[in-house]
Amino acid sequence: DLQSNQYSLKWTELRRDLDFRSFKPGKQLLARNPRISCLASKIKLADTLTAYHEQTRRVSKLCMQEFFPLTFKVDDVRHRREFRAYIEQHPDEVWICKPTGMNQGKGIFLVPKAKEFLLQLQEEDRAARQGHATAKMARIVQRYLR
Repeated sequence: DLQSNQYSLKWTELRRDLDFRSFKPGKQLLARNPRISCLASKIKLADTLTAYHEQTRRVSKLCMQEFFPLTFKVDDVRHRREFRAYIEQHPDEVWICKPTGMNQGKGIFLVPKAKEFLLQLQEEDRAARQGHATAKMARIVQRYLR
């Protein structure tokens, strides 16, 4: 509960979520980072790590896929094209789909058959263009690590 004053540590991105008047020095800690979304959002984390990898790959021996699963933004045209090309080469990979605006495992599901999932995405796009459905929340797919 963002409004509750019953906490030992409160971590927030927005200043309005902090009530300094009810803060109890020595009993509570407040942490605020206004730029945390580059790590807290699934899509922004993938973008941040990809950008970092691109900038440091010539000097770093660490490969991003060694610590972060292969990730595609399925609602981005370029990423979906790259995802399709990847699954053509690796058709038996299992994926996990995660909505970017949810947390605590809500909305996450396994994608055991990526080609069928791509067909489902195309149908969703078609229905949204024709006004038969609302656009879905942005999603990522990540290679499922076994």
